[in-house]
This record gives sequence, structure tokens and C-alpha cells, in this order.
Amino acid sequence: MKCKNFVPKISLYIDDKLPQNEKVLFEEHLKSCKECFKEYSSLKNVRTSLMNLNKQKTGARFESIIMQKIEKKLYTPSQASTFFQTVKVSLLAAVFLFAVIAAFNFFTPSFFDKKSHDNIAALNDYVLKDTSVYDKISSGLMG
Repeated sequence: MKCKNFVPKISLYIDDKLPQNEKVLFEEHLKSCKECFKEYSSLKNVRTSLMNLNKQKTGARFESIIMQKIEKKLYTPSQASTFFQTVKVSLLAAVFLFAVIAAFNFFTPSFFDKKSHDNIAALNDYVLKDTSVYDKISSGLMG
């Protein structure tokens, strides 16, 4: 067994969760590798020390209170995620609105002649097309 494969299995070995064939290979490796044996001994001492600590008594509802706090943290969106969700919805709405306006402008016929967008040009076109109106206006002004 190589050392890089050994380290992740230390806890399993200490907890007696390794399959028998891996357990044998693990023990053989411990005998031949001093660094791995040192790591194993260190972790085993930590586990033993933790097991020897006095257990603290908790209230009757301690576990349910802790689980509620965990669930609240898991399911409460953070401010950043709420902000990004709002931005995403706003961008989608803007794209949709732009698409509707573009489609409306593309598919609807133009109500005005291209020249009639300029009011002065439209008035000149109207007046100059019908010279009789122009003559009536100018004769009325000239008096």
C-alpha cells in the first residue's frame, strides 16, 4: 500500500471499518513505514483522548434545537444569493421586454412614410404637392 492511499484509511482502520483484505495490507504497511505509523499513532491518541472526556448532559430538546438551527442555515438564502437571483430575474425581464419591442417594430407595418417623421419636411411635402393650397396661402398673406 502506498502512503497516499494509506492516510485516508487511517480513520476507517481505527474505527474497525476496513474490509479484512485491506486491513491486512494496512497492518503490513504500518510495520514497514515509520511516517505512516507515526500518523496512525497520533490519530489513535486523539481518538482515545476524545473517548476519555466526560460526557456532558444536555437538555431534553437539545438535539431538536440543534437540528432546527442547521435546517434554518441550510434553507435560508444568503443576501448575496438573493441579490443575484433578483439580478437574474431583472435581466430576464429586460431581455423579454426588448424582444417584445423588437418583434413589435419588426412585424408591424409602418404607419408613416419614411419622410413624414420630420414634421417640417412633411409640411413642405404637403404644401408643395398641392400648389393650389400654396397659392391660396401666399395670396392670402400678400393680401
